[in-house]
Amino acid sequence: MQQRMKAKLRVPEIEKTLTLIEQLKTKREEDEESTIDTHYNLSDVLYARAEVQCSGTVCLWLGAQVMVEFSYAEATEWLERHLAQAKERIRTTAEDLEHLRSNKIMTEVAIARIYNHDLKKKKETGGASA
Repeated sequence: MQQRMKAKLRVPEIEKTLTLIEQLKTKREEDEESTIDTHYNLSDVLYARAEVQCSGTVCLWLGAQVMVEFSYAEATEWLERHLAQAKERIRTTAEDLEHLRSNKIMTEVAIARIYNHDLKKKKETGGASA
């Protein structure tokens, strides 16, 4: 369940990053020395203003205190691969959860049948000895 939630949170973030890289690429194709004025997220409620140069490279935060500099093409390829993996993880986790739900229902039905069978046997043996 946690894997699914993490993947669901990661997908919009990756898509937003891909969009940003495309904007940087477009801006760089228009003008080599161009910059973009933007606001970026420092925390959940705090944004800062920045001037970003379209230098042809971006730094991606990979996690675990690791940041790597990629060219636009490498970053796009890396992000698209991780986006596909995240979507696949969401799909497989949903399938696994559905399988578990179905097994849970079958187990509950089997337990109810065993219980009812036990009650029936007790009635038969209780009624025969009385």
